[in-house]
Amino acid sequence: MSKFTSESVKSTAGTVAAALAIPVLIGGSLTGMIAGATAGGDEQNQSQPAASAHLNSAHTEDAPAQEKQDKQPEPAENGKAEPAPAENHAVEAAPVAEQAPPPPPPALPEIPGYGPHETQNAATIVAVGKQLNVSERGQVVAIATAMQESGLRNLDWGDRDSLGLFQQRPSMGWGTPEEVTDPAYSATKFYQGLMQVPGWENMALTDAAQVVQKSGFPYAYAKHEPTARIIVDAVKGLS
Repeated sequence: MSKFTSESVKSTAGTVAAALAIPVLIGGSLTGMIAGATAGGDEQNQSQPAASAHLNSAHTEDAPAQEKQDKQPEPAENGKAEPAPAENHAVEAAPVAEQAPPPPPPALPEIPGYGPHETQNAATIVAVGKQLNVSERGQVVAIATAMQESGLRNLDWGDRDSLGLFQQRPSMGWGTPEEVTDPAYSATKFYQGLMQVPGWENMALTDAAQVVQKSGFPYAYAKHEPTARIIVDAVKGLS
């Protein structure tokens, strides 16, 4: 125990302190080396962005020139540049479907002794009879009456003030001169007068016609009955 004197303790402490000082020196050297390396790396990093910026700047300056070159229109054969075609944004109208023309009216039949005007008047008389639900017998009576009175012509003259297909007199209440010269109107007035005669369907044709017309020649209608039947058969398909 006596060997551990104060001098040996001091010596030992000095050795320990010297040993502890080595890492401090080493640490200082390492710190300096790390700082130096860091500084050198920073300088290198600072120089790299500058070089990159220079390269990017050079590339950016070349880009517009390249774009202009790309956008140059191709020269035409005559050496002049052709303008780019304008885009058409107009909306095309949908095609309109063509409507088929109406079918032509059926041709008038040929009736011996009568022209197209007389045949058309006969067709009107028959058509009005159908509209009024008058039987075919009544249509024959009407045609025979018009054949006797006017020859199926729409006359603007007659005995005294008689006018039209049925020679109806405005002064006797048949209508105005304009009305009785309208074939459809005059036929309607005749049918209305016929249907007011009781039992007209069972009468002889000339008797039924005379009751309506009150003619001075009461038996003149009978001779037209055969032809009147032919005319009704010929024109009834037109209405």
